[in-house]
Amino acid sequence: MARATDLILAFSNEFPELRLRELAEATGLPKASTHRIAESLVVAGLLRRTVDGAYALGPQLIELGRLAVSSSPTLRAVRDVADSFALEPRQTLLVADVDWSAQRLVIVARRDAGAAVTGVSPVGRTSPLSNGGFSKVALATLTREQLDNIMPTIRLVRRTPNSIVDAAAMRAELTRVRTRGYGYDVSEYVDGVASVSVPVPDQGRALGVLSVVGPEQQMPAERIEALGRQLVVAVSALTPGRAAPASGGAQPEDAAQTAG
Repeated sequence: MARATDLILAFSNEFPELRLRELAEATGLPKASTHRIAESLVVAGLLRRTVDGAYALGPQLIELGRLAVSSSPTLRAVRDVADSFALEPRQTLLVADVDWSAQRLVIVARRDAGAAVTGVSPVGRTSPLSNGGFSKVALATLTREQLDNIMPTIRLVRRTPNSIVDAAAMRAELTRVRTRGYGYDVSEYVDGVASVSVPVPDQGRALGVLSVVGPEQQMPAERIEALGRQLVVAVSALTPGRAAPASGGAQPEDAAQTAG
């Protein structure tokens, strides 16, 4: 089972098709074993053979992916909000699960209002916990002890000039996220793209994240604050006992500064 999993996980956006030799090299298995396992996966529909004899992911994974999305605990919790939250043109609403064991986010739902801004993640996209609005609202739900344990393993990658790459600066930003109840970034994860995110709580640390993403030009500081409060209220209504921040709370920093 583990070796079959290794074969399936060898495929990626960069390598959607792999020949037998490439599969063997990617997994470290002998070619004979790779061939035997790959052919059994073809029979099961988990892999398929291309016209030129290479392997690619099979149609059965589409159905499994649909089932995985439908079983998302975050999507089940916020489906009504995800379906009804008012979006402006070119904004996108995203729902992501937080996989704490693998320290990653998985996009499980997406709703676009018209043509989406370039760079918005598709359903199924996974990304490690790092900087950016999604990760910050998830990390902000951790206790100090949990944060002390996880921060040394988090890679703060400089994706844009606004990316937070200093651990102390990130901790300070997480404190601000807790105070506001929502997180945001402006050209921190993708140039020209802004997002406002709230955690979907589950007895403490985040179960997932609900986020609105759009062009930076359409999301000035006052719009970010309004979106943040709307998302907090919407999720609070689904999770009794979670209070929304009082009116007049912390304001977003000027968008020209390092985004948070």
